[in-house]
Amino acid sequence: MNQPSTPSFAFAGTLTLEEFGRVQKTILPVWTRWYVTTPLQAIVLFCVTGLPKEPSTWLYDLGALAVVLIAVQLTIRRARMRTWKQSVQIVGRVHGAITPDGIDWVTDRSTSRYEWAKVIAVKQADGLTLAFYAPRCAFYFPRSFFDSDETWTGFNLAIAAYVAK
Repeated sequence: MNQPSTPSFAFAGTLTLEEFGRVQKTILPVWTRWYVTTPLQAIVLFCVTGLPKEPSTWLYDLGALAVVLIAVQLTIRRARMRTWKQSVQIVGRVHGAITPDGIDWVTDRSTSRYEWAKVIAVKQADGLTLAFYAPRCAFYFPRSFFDSDETWTGFNLAIAAYVAK
């Protein structure tokens, strides 16, 4: 049972593109990040084209690799921007509170309440707190959703205490 001494905290805001990127980065597994996938793409490219015997021909392969990597990064960036715009259109402004009973999550189009028993983990990253209710599904709480640093710090302590119980 949750202790009544743990306070409630309200939050409100709209997710920015930068915050959306941090949410995605924190939710996705490490192997999907560029510093893991880039060497894998290089290995695949060299396996497909074969390693040339003369180092002077490596320049063409490295150029092709650079073009592919730039195209992949631009595609990822464009997809992230598009997904963020769709997310903001669908979700809009988020507000609610964490209480001893759970998370009250209210958007422009929906209202939901999740009990603490349904929250499986809390992960804190730089200026961001995620409350996971499934392996890759989470409520996001960026620092911008809170009025002050004291409120942000208190929120993080409270949500960690609620989930730990």
